[in-house]
Amino acid sequence: MIDLNYFDLTQPVHYLNSGKFTAQPGWRHAPNRHNNTEIMIGLAGTIFLRIDQQPVTLKAGQVLCLAPQTQIDGDRPCERTAQFLWFHFTSQTMPNIVSKAATTPKIIILPRFFQLKDPTRSLLAGQQLLDRGHR
Repeated sequence: MIDLNYFDLTQPVHYLNSGKFTAQPGWRHAPNRHNNTEIMIGLAGTIFLRIDQQPVTLKAGQVLCLAPQTQIDGDRPCERTAQFLWFHFTSQTMPNIVSKAATTPKIIILPRFFQLKDPTRSLLAGQQLLDRGHR
């Protein structure tokens, strides 16, 4: 399982689509494998996922960043209503070369899974992107 995602910002990042999903009790993520990068931000409740066969739970304030060709599916059904934002984009991804990333300011690194320290600002930016993308 790849734990870090490297993005070269000297190349364009192309927004594809986004949404806000509400999962009702009993919902389970369908098996999927995208040709692009997906970022999921938990808003409420808990989503039970399997990422490349590894169980992952996504809760409010947590972020999941999935590289292209990552297998995602539901691990088990939601127990309560849950919500998350999702964003799909393409970009120039790079192999996991820490030494190059550390010396190149135009490369950003996102962990596969992390907790937001200040969810308010990040969620506001996510909502703005969502609004803009739907215009």
